[in-house]
Amino acid sequence: MSENRAFGRGGVGAVMGSKKLKAIVVLGEEREIKIADPQVTDNIIREFYRNCHKTPLTSETHPKYGTTFLACMHGCSSWIPSPFFNADVLHTTHGRPLAFATGIKLSRPELNVVVVTGDGDGAAIGANHLIQAARRNIDILTILVNNRIYGMTGGQVAPTTPYGMKTSTTPYGNMEYPFDLCKLVEAAGASYVARWTTFHTKQLIASIKKRLLKKGFSFIEVVSQCPVQYGRYVGVTEPAKLLLMFKDLSVSIDKSKSMSEEELKERIIIGEFTDRERAGLIEAYEKLFSEVKA
Repeated sequence: MSENRAFGRGGVGAVMGSKKLKAIVVLGEEREIKIADPQVTDNIIREFYRNCHKTPLTSETHPKYGTTFLACMHGCSSWIPSPFFNADVLHTTHGRPLAFATGIKLSRPELNVVVVTGDGDGAAIGANHLIQAARRNIDILTILVNNRIYGMTGGQVAPTTPYGMKTSTTPYGNMEYPFDLCKLVEAAGASYVARWTTFHTKQLIASIKKRLLKKGFSFIEVVSQCPVQYGRYVGVTEPAKLLLMFKDLSVSIDKSKSMSEEELKERIIIGEFTDRERAGLIEAYEKLFSEVKA
């Protein structure tokens, strides 16, 4: 694959500089992949690659996790799997990456299927697909990048926008309470649910690595900075300051249990909400097939 094709849209890697790593990708083989310079690349992209590099996933050691397929929609988060990842990537219609990913996983259960989505895509038009995927506990990793606003289309209010916040479509403040996506997905039946921010990169690494070796539906919410839209409306337009704001606002799950609702009003609760073993849809179909064949 040529560098321009691998990075897409004029070769982002050529513009930003590149660094070589190795990851287990399509066809269960090790390929060299290039990522943009870690100094300028989004944290989520960098940590995903680091995990692929650190986790020894091969067809010999983990037969069902030897290959990778990514699905995404068309939004800010879609720049994570494509054009940066030299793997099979499916750009779907808005709100539908989990629907496409479900079909892929059912038809090719040996694939390691990862969905990268955003809060507008995954919690608004695609919210029902998120709930159903968690209910089925289908073997898919979903990384939802939550910048709490529609960042690419004009700064409109999103299902995760904090109550009372002004946006381009709520000039007098948001009158709707936001989704707590981790609680929603946990209640629907997911095997693994976690939330971190782009400040908490080490914890994010650990979560992605854990899920790459785990079966069932996994959901990792990553609260991410959007200095252009969200930052403008909250008065913090410098990316570094937004990261520090995430640090100051974050509170662990254990600590949050001793805090009042008022104290938690603007806080970001981080940590692993659930990590359980639960039979999923793929296992159910495999059991059915073996019984029918017998």
